[in-house]
Amino acid sequence: MQPKKLFLPFLLFVTSTLILYFTSYPTIGWWDSGIYAANANSLSVPDPGGSILFVLIGKFFTIIFFFLPKIKAVTLVSIISTSSASVFLYYSMLELLNHFNINSENSYKKAVSFITALSLPFLYSIWAEAIVTRAYALGLVITSVLLFSAIKIWYSENDKEKVKFFFLIIFLLSIDFSAHRLNMPFIPVVLLLLIYRMNKYLLNVKFWLIIIVFVLAGLSIHAFLWIRSSQFSPLNMEDIKSFKDLIAWIRMDRYGDSNISIIFHRRAPFWDYQIKFMYLRYFLWNFIGFKGTNFLGYFTYLPLALGLTGFVYSLVKKIKTWTLIFTMFLFFSFGLIVYANIRAGFDSIREIDRLFIPSFMIFLVWCGIGLFFITGVLSKTLRKIKINDKTIITILAIIGFIILPLNIISVNWNVCNKNGYYFPEDFAHNILCGCEKNAVLFTNGDNDTYPLLYMQALEGYRRDITVANLGLLNTDFFVNQLIIEKNGFKIDSSILSPDKFRPSKINEPVKIILPFSSKDSNGTMISDTLIANYSGRSFGKIKGLLVQDKVLLSFLKNNNWKRPVYFCSTVYQDNLLGLNNYLCFEGFVNKLVPFKGDSISIKDLENNLMHKFRYRNFNNRNVYVDRTTKNLFNNYRYAFADLINYYKENGDKQKAENALSFMLDKLPSWRFSKTQNKTLFKELK
Repeated sequence: MQPKKLFLPFLLFVTSTLILYFTSYPTIGWWDSGIYAANANSLSVPDPGGSILFVLIGKFFTIIFFFLPKIKAVTLVSIISTSSASVFLYYSMLELLNHFNINSENSYKKAVSFITALSLPFLYSIWAEAIVTRAYALGLVITSVLLFSAIKIWYSENDKEKVKFFFLIIFLLSIDFSAHRLNMPFIPVVLLLLIYRMNKYLLNVKFWLIIIVFVLAGLSIHAFLWIRSSQFSPLNMEDIKSFKDLIAWIRMDRYGDSNISIIFHRRAPFWDYQIKFMYLRYFLWNFIGFKGTNFLGYFTYLPLALGLTGFVYSLVKKIKTWTLIFTMFLFFSFGLIVYANIRAGFDSIREIDRLFIPSFMIFLVWCGIGLFFITGVLSKTLRKIKINDKTIITILAIIGFIILPLNIISVNWNVCNKNGYYFPEDFAHNILCGCEKNAVLFTNGDNDTYPLLYMQALEGYRRDITVANLGLLNTDFFVNQLIIEKNGFKIDSSILSPDKFRPSKINEPVKIILPFSSKDSNGTMISDTLIANYSGRSFGKIKGLLVQDKVLLSFLKNNNWKRPVYFCSTVYQDNLLGLNNYLCFEGFVNKLVPFKGDSISIKDLENNLMHKFRYRNFNNRNVYVDRTTKNLFNNYRYAFADLINYYKENGDKQKAENALSFMLDKLPSWRFSKTQNKTLFKELK
């Protein structure tokens, strides 16, 4: 290939990469971002169904980009994947446009393809995944190659070329199975290609044998799970000891039954919630803007208008092209909605627009076709007034650039520019720094666990603390990992036996008795006893214990106050085993103490909130703060309310004013909703 032909793809890749790197997270994001970074750094087994490929490439990037912080090296997996996807989209557009109008100027087709492909990295949902240590951007580059391969097969009359690209599709889908499975909705497209373009090979034994070889080659990446499990890699999120364990990991048995088993039982209103709210809303985020119109007004609707124009134009002009694109779009959007069967209210936990990013890329193809049609009409008008072709292409390229990539970037820049976004790391720092040395910290979910594991694994911060996620205490692999790798986490071995490692019924409350004796700084012996009754959890009319309850009870007994014990303040009341009266609040953690009394340690609370905790950029108007961050950081304000109320009740008006002023500076009211502010200030006495 001539260097001149590579100029636009190279420019596309470099431009996308530079913008994405500049706007990328300085550290990690929320949810599984932290654990992916930690897994990649230590080559550990990811969560069931997670991206093995991301872990492997992430580790490789930490080696070749040794001059960067490790977290930025792992983030480059997402950045480079997205930039590469835009390059493949460029070639896909070029291939499609060549079949729309073979007489059009080649430079004109290249310009439209370049403009369309440059828009891809900056669609809201794609940009959000392109700049963080998560696996979806890696899945998108596979989508882009699948798209290109499908187009080649769809139009090619060369049997050898069709077979070559079909084998590539099969191999990529097999690899995708170890890369978070973003592209499983492409399988119906494979059947379409097989029936209409590859039907002469349906009875060819050699053809099917080669397919089996490619499938096995792609799936062989799963051998990594066996290898790293046997080596007791740190931060393994599952223990793969047998083929049965491997199948369970692939099927994600830990998370319950497959969606296929309930596909005809809709878990929410199909049209109003699953289609309109959980897909079309996300769709409009990407083709109008996450926050709707901006200073450009209705100009932001132009990408959507172009896409609809391209949809109609391709349907009328090239039904063959439309059929292929529509089939891909249908299964990556509404087909996925049918399969996912999203339960009502799931958006309040976490938005899932990332699942649909392949559909957004495919709709962008229609945007490109729409741009090709509109600018084609304009070019005819410009030729009538005697403007030369070179000037026409320049004018049309500028118009196209303004309508698509520049428009999309301007709409999403403020929301997607994360170069000052330190909130997940600061949140983790603030939890860990509030614990005493060699503590055991019990956490609740993803956001109070994974960022902490990242801080320990990549930043080397507070590795003396054992972070024990209560939900994961229901899995034998995690409990065994705590016992093996964390000195001082001891439980009764009988709990790990198969007949005990499951929920069980109780007939009466569990008595928790933990005697305590120690010498204070003056050498005086202090003695007390923690006594609590845990009535268990309700399972209908039956009371019982989860495995996590048994493990926690056994640990507390065996620990016998040797290691400080903390519960993150995000832990649900049901998970505290009735120990509420023995928990002392210190900012974002509750310390287990052997005596009843003060529920707040004012000295520790003040020291943590006003001296040790970090709130970087939360008061910076140039840094966008999302709903997850607002909700989690709002908890700090309630801690401040406790501190301020204590000062007021004890007549220390100056300290109360100082604490309030500090809070309003670091956690300004304009960051939060009216409801959040109203509720908070009711707490302030």
